Amino acid sequence: MLTLNMSKIDYTIITNIKYITTKDFDNTTLKYDGFCLVECVNGNRGQLQMMQPVLSRLIDSVPTKLKYMRIDINKQPFIVEQFYVLQSPSYLIFLNGQFIDRVDGIISYNDFSKRINGLLMP
Repeated sequence: MLTLNMSKIDYTIITNIKYITTKDFDNTTLKYDGFCLVECVNGNRGQLQMMQPVLSRLIDSVPTKLKYMRIDINKQPFIVEQFYVLQSPSYLIFLNGQFIDRVDGIISYNDFSKRINGLLMP
């Protein structure tokens, strides 16, 4: 099981996340040159709090340029339908504007990191 020293994690990168809409999805995600992680949430604070330490650590460890954003799946049905988002949280992963993977549900840092690194360095 993942154990973290919560006092050493900086949550500012997670708490100041830009929520994107269908209107600006193309410009912020599909036209982005680099690695992009889009967190799809429904406002369930418990799930967000569980994933904060994982995401903070993951963002710090990704060996490439990273853009991290959120969408509210209740307010952006087009994105939900387009990428088959069936639960919250789900994570849409893009590289150089191309959708490459989706991760659904609560996931440990180790599993998420292995998945991301496998996509970045096949």
